[in-house]
Amino acid sequence: MTIKSGLNLIICFICVLIISACSLYQKPVTGASPVVKVLLYQGESIFIKPSGNYILSYNSRKEEGNGRISVEISGEEIFLNGVEIKTPIVEVYTEDGFAFDGKKYSGSALIAVSNRSILLINSIDIESYLKGVLPVEVPYGWEIEALKSQAVVSRTFAIYEVESSRKKGRIFDIYNDTRSQTYYGREKETKETSLAVDSTHGEVLKYDGKIIQAFYHASSGGMTESSLEVFGFYEPYFTPVESPYSSVYKEDKWTATIPLDKAGLLLRITNRIISVIVTERTSSKRIKTAEFTDEAGLKKPIPGKELRELIGPALMKSTRANVRITNDNLFLSGMGYGHGVGMGQWDALGMSRHGYSYKYILTYFYRGAEVEKIW
Repeated sequence: MTIKSGLNLIICFICVLIISACSLYQKPVTGASPVVKVLLYQGESIFIKPSGNYILSYNSRKEEGNGRISVEISGEEIFLNGVEIKTPIVEVYTEDGFAFDGKKYSGSALIAVSNRSILLINSIDIESYLKGVLPVEVPYGWEIEALKSQAVVSRTFAIYEVESSRKKGRIFDIYNDTRSQTYYGREKETKETSLAVDSTHGEVLKYDGKIIQAFYHASSGGMTESSLEVFGFYEPYFTPVESPYSSVYKEDKWTATIPLDKAGLLLRITNRIISVIVTERTSSKRIKTAEFTDEAGLKKPIPGKELRELIGPALMKSTRANVRITNDNLFLSGMGYGHGVGMGQWDALGMSRHGYSYKYILTYFYRGAEVEKIW
């Protein structure tokens, strides 16, 4: 072996060591997609189990270790694995993610302390994040075009949340529950939903060149709703559209019966309710205002959105409904499930079964929006 070739071999060996060391800190993001910070937990103590060796980074220090990591607050003091530390943020980098509360997560863990509360945040690239969202939001056995529709909508929703959160200066971008999108990490990943994410890689919905706030719901019940009626602001891409495709949902038509005594408590009406009428509906035939009259003759108008919240969204599945009193009960009957704004997930399934592509489905529900690949 010549001196030159020997030096080249040594250089290559050093490069391998450097690359291996870097991989402990953070895996490259998938296809250059941006990183999203997902809040997994907030409380007084956490325990996580990194997969294999890990590197802790805090106060400009880096420490190697393995095994379980615990962080606790006691008074004003913060303890990491039983040792007091003087820092509000600890980052945990591993080769293959970590486990928390019985679920496995890719990416790294960010542990932050704010207002005497510990926040556990999963820092992960958006494409990998979506693979933990889709199988929880929709059944993996659905047609691929419906799954792809959900992938684009969930990606768009996440990016909008990231941009909004960082403008507000929050340490995390998005919740792991229905306040944002339900996210279970790697626990529920399936090849079908992951394929939908991969095959729409980097695709989002834009209107007038800007990422839209891509609200979605379970089923439209025959017609979607304007964002103005539900969220109090108007967007042209949330124009109500007719949708017969939600009929594939077996529970698209529903009923609910509530004893009047219980209904009075739920609706905060002291005296016994004797009548109810819908006094106003939205353009999509949802209840805008319902007026309740009690036995003392007092009338109480309740906005449809508030009515659903008071009764409970699982019981009153949507405001595209009728309400009446019968046999000492408040009786509700309706169609659809959810707030009705944007794409109905079951509607997307119905459209896919009629042969429509995911891009057509998306532009059908988000009028004037376009699908664009941004990475």
